[in-house]
Amino acid sequence: MTNPSVRGVNMGRIRSTYRVLNMLYRELHYRILKTNVLIAEDEEKMRRQLRHSGNLLTSVGLQSLTYLFLGSMMALSMAMAKGIETKAVLFSSYCMFPFILAIYTSTMNSSYVVSMGVFEPLKPLPIRTTPVYLSLLTLIDGVPGFMMILFPVMYVFTESIPSGLLALGWGLMALFMGHTLGLLVYSYFGTSVRVGGGKLGFLKNMGKVIVIMVVMGVFYVARGVSGYVSRHAATFASLTAKYFVAFPFSASTIYTPLKSLVVLAPYVVVFSILYFRTIKRLYKGIEEPSMISEREEGEKGGRFHTLPTWLAIYSKDMKTLFRRSQLLAAFLLPFYFIMPQLFGGSFGVERSLALILMSSAFSILLVGASLKLEGKGMELMQSLPLRKRTYVMGKLVTLVTFPILSGLTVALLATYYNGLQSLPLVPCAFLLPLMSAAVAMAYTSRMMGEDISIPEMNVIALLVMFLLVSIPYATIGISFALLNGYVRWAVCYSISVATIVLGLLTIG
Repeated sequence: MTNPSVRGVNMGRIRSTYRVLNMLYRELHYRILKTNVLIAEDEEKMRRQLRHSGNLLTSVGLQSLTYLFLGSMMALSMAMAKGIETKAVLFSSYCMFPFILAIYTSTMNSSYVVSMGVFEPLKPLPIRTTPVYLSLLTLIDGVPGFMMILFPVMYVFTESIPSGLLALGWGLMALFMGHTLGLLVYSYFGTSVRVGGGKLGFLKNMGKVIVIMVVMGVFYVARGVSGYVSRHAATFASLTAKYFVAFPFSASTIYTPLKSLVVLAPYVVVFSILYFRTIKRLYKGIEEPSMISEREEGEKGGRFHTLPTWLAIYSKDMKTLFRRSQLLAAFLLPFYFIMPQLFGGSFGVERSLALILMSSAFSILLVGASLKLEGKGMELMQSLPLRKRTYVMGKLVTLVTFPILSGLTVALLATYYNGLQSLPLVPCAFLLPLMSAAVAMAYTSRMMGEDISIPEMNVIALLVMFLLVSIPYATIGISFALLNGYVRWAVCYSISVATIVLGLLTIG
C-alpha cells in the first residue's frame, strides 16, 4: 500500500512539472508568433492567437479532437477490411503517422526552444533546467498524432484484449521512436553552428517541405494510405511476413500477441538507451555548441555573387521562408488545395486545367504574405536606392513560385495518366500563375503610391484583384467551351501572355 505522504509528494511534483511546462509552452508559442510577420504586427490578432495556441490544454485538446476524427475513419477502414492479415497491415501503416508527426514536432520545436531562448525566463528562478523539460515540451505537440490511432487501437481491443494491449504498446512505441529520432536529429545537426553554405542545405529544405505537406495533408494522406493498402493487401501481407522485425511491419504482429511482445521488447530497450544518451548529448550541445565548417574542399575563400536586384529580393524571400516553417506552410497552400486530386482523383484535361486555374488564384491570396516577409526590415528596404518597380518584380517571382510548382505537378501527372493530349497543360502551369500574379502586383503597386510600402490587403482589395483576374479567366473558360483542338490552347496562351505583358507594363 502506497504511503500517503509519498503519494502527496509525487502529486506535488506532477503539478509543479505541469506548471513549468504550461509556462514554457506559452512562452514557446509567444516567441513563435513574434517571428510570424503575418501576425506580430497586429496586436489584436497576436493576442487572439496566443489565447488559443499558447494554452497547453486548449491547443493540444483541439488538435487531439481533429486527429481523433481522422482516427475514427481509420478504425472504420479496419472494421470494413476482410481478414486479420489486412487489418494488421492497415494498423501497421497507421503507426507511421504518430511516428512521422513526432519526428517533425520534436525536431522543429527543439529548434524553436533553443534558438528563441525559451528557457531564459526560468534562469532567475530556483528551478533546475534539464533536457527532460526540453523533451517533454517538444513531445507535447506530438501527442495529438497518437490520438489518430486511438480508435484503431480501441477497435483491436474489441476483437482481443491481448491484441489491443499490444496495439496500444506499438502506438506508444511509434510516438516514442519518432520523438527520440527527432531529438537525435536536432542534437547532431541543430546544436552545431555551421559555417559556410553547406552541401545538404537544399536536401534539408526539400525535406522540410515534404514533412510540412504530410502534416498539412494528413487527412488526404491517411485516406490515400488506407485505400492503397486495402487494394494491395496481399502484397503488403507478404512483405510484413518477411520483414516483421522492421518497423512499421513489426506492428502488424498484434494479432499474434506472444510474437508481437518478443519483437516489441528489443525496440523498448534500444530506444530507451538511445533516448537517454540523446538527451545527454542534447544538453551538452546546447551548453557548448560545436563549430562545423561546411566550406567545400579546395575553396580558398569566400565567394561573392552579384545578382540582379529583383533576383536578390526573391533569394532573400526564399531564405526567409525556409527559415520560418510557419510562413512556409502558408505559401504551400496551393499544394494543399490540389491534394484531394493527388490522392484518388481523376486527371482529365479539363479538370486538370480547372485545378491549375484555381491554384493560380492563390497568387492573389498570397500578395499580403509576400509583402510582409520584410517585417521590421521594411524601413531598411525603404532606405535603399531601390526602385519600386524592381521591388515589386522581386515580390512577383516570390508570389508565383509555389502556384507554378503546384500547377506543374498537376500538369505532369495529367500527362502521365493521359499521354500527350495533356502536354499543352505544361505551359499553362507557368502562364496562368504568372497572369494572376501580374494582375495582382500591378494593382498592388498602384496601392503603394510613389514609394515602397506594405499596403493594407483588406477584403475589398482582394475582391478587386479577383474581379480583375476573373476577366481573362472567364475568357479562357469560354474559349474551351466553344472551341476545339489546338485552337483553344492557342487562345489560352495568347490571352495569358497578353495579360502578363499588360500587367508588367502597368507595374510602376
